[in-house]
Amino acid sequence: MIFLDASFIVAYANADDKHHRRAVEIAKEIEDGLHGERAVSEYILDEVTTVLLSRTNDYETAVSTGRELRNFQFIRQDYALLEKTWEVFSAQGKPYISFTDCNTIAICEREGIAKLATFDVKLGEKSGLVIVG
Repeated sequence: MIFLDASFIVAYANADDKHHRRAVEIAKEIEDGLHGERAVSEYILDEVTTVLLSRTNDYETAVSTGRELRNFQFIRQDYALLEKTWEVFSAQGKPYISFTDCNTIAICEREGIAKLATFDVKLGEKSGLVIVG
């Protein structure tokens, strides 16, 4: 299984993103089964649709991308995951990463997910996961 970070999804959906070409290449690898099933969370859906709408001002792109994400393995939030996310967030040292990124780390730890598709360097450094990006 591979967890898809918002930075990867936004780059894939936004042709103007500097990482778009690489995101398309990685998406092809994922579709070819090289990285396992795709997983996202509610926090990722929130961040992706918000960032796409903000950067592209294209409501249809935000909606269609959100619809596509809803077809992936969806990791649901619960109180234990919120507590683990808070633990990661409140204990982090510099450089700081967002609460959503801390949630990604908590999800990957809990679910045993070893791969992360991201272009977020700070998240990559903090996560200790195999980074595809």
